[in-house]
Amino acid sequence: MSNVEETIFEKPSGNVRGLVTAFMEVKGKRKRVANATLFTDCAPDIVLDVPRKISVAEIFALTTVLNEFSNRVQNLNDDQQG
Repeated sequence: MSNVEETIFEKPSGNVRGLVTAFMEVKGKRKRVANATLFTDCAPDIVLDVPRKISVAEIFALTTVLNEFSNRVQNLNDDQQG
């Protein structure tokens, strides 16, 4: 299972064309750490919800998943702009 999931709508819902969400395991539970709403007419709206207290190993996991998330959002945004 990927830690980054995307949903691109065949037909946009209003000006929303898709969603990208990043997850990571924190204390054995899958937690959402980032969410992007992709629009047809403006830059993505990105919200981060990172854990306040994590281990060193979890910092590495968090930076890895956020890097994957940002790359995915950037690629999808670039695709939209042509």
